[in-house]
Amino acid sequence: MKVEERDGKRVKYFRKRICCLTNLLSTCYKTYCFALQKRRFCKVKAAVLACKIAAFATSK
Repeated sequence: MKVEERDGKRVKYFRKRICCLTNLLSTCYKTYCFALQKRRFCKVKAAVLACKIAAFATSK
């Protein structure tokens, strides 16, 4: 029984660590995805604004 109790504690310890690791990776991944999306959006936004400015400049 002592071995089972000891193994049970190990399993609980690893579950806590895996949970913390999962939360940490999830947070890092979300931050990375947001930064990647923001970079793509800024590139497209700059191109659209350039076209918009050119279109309004020629219409006057």
